[in-house]
Amino acid sequence: MEKVLQRRDEEDLRSMKFLNPTSYGKVRAECEQRMVANHLAAIHSEFTVMVQQELYQDLRNAFALLKVTVVFRHARWRSHILSELLWLSYFCQ
Repeated sequence: MEKVLQRRDEEDLRSMKFLNPTSYGKVRAECEQRMVANHLAAIHSEFTVMVQQELYQDLRNAFALLKVTVVFRHARWRSHILSELLWLSYFCQ
């Protein structure tokens, strides 16, 4: 996940260097779609392990990646993901 965040930031810099400012949002949205939204199942499957092993930095990275996806922006899914994280953190102590 750290590599995805790093690649996203690198792509932002490339966009600013070579593209018209009106394209920044489109490029970032495409990167987020390809690197995050297409792999939601894999990210989601790792949450239990991250909570059980108290990998807080990984959880922060996962949250940073998920909060930009269309799925997370939808209120119903956001509340589901947050409630699941709370449930996991409570029962995996």
